[in-house]
Amino acid sequence: KQHLEEKGINVEITNNSVIGMDAKWGIDNFDKNVPLGKDLYIICFGMNDGTGGVEETIYLSQIKEMVDRIGNSDVILISTIMPNADAENDMNVRFVNKQEYYLPYLKTLETENVQVCNLTDFHKTLLKIKPYVVKYY
Repeated sequence: KQHLEEKGINVEITNNSVIGMDAKWGIDNFDKNVPLGKDLYIICFGMNDGTGGVEETIYLSQIKEMVDRIGNSDVILISTIMPNADAENDMNVRFVNKQEYYLPYLKTLETENVQVCNLTDFHKTLLKIKPYVVKYY
């Protein structure tokens, strides 16, 4: 935002992120959270969808619905990073599940106005040299 404003571009940022939510929540709360008619939208769901085992086609249909409702504005779809394979929640639910499988589905939504920012492959590569936890033995 600061960089763009230094170049004379007026930027308004709205971040309606809520920890633990999934793409279905994004659809259910779209009307109250997403002001239409803006130049650029960034959509980033997938981590919680993946942990919950949401099927790829269902995830895709939910993301597509958001993109369709946005209309002709530009959209960046952020693919999910990889969860820590050693982490689990209080109910012994492992976080790694379907996250890495969503990327090719997101790519099917690419158009002149919709692009995917591939953080999935970037993060998988990064984890090869910088794991979540360094184990000393």
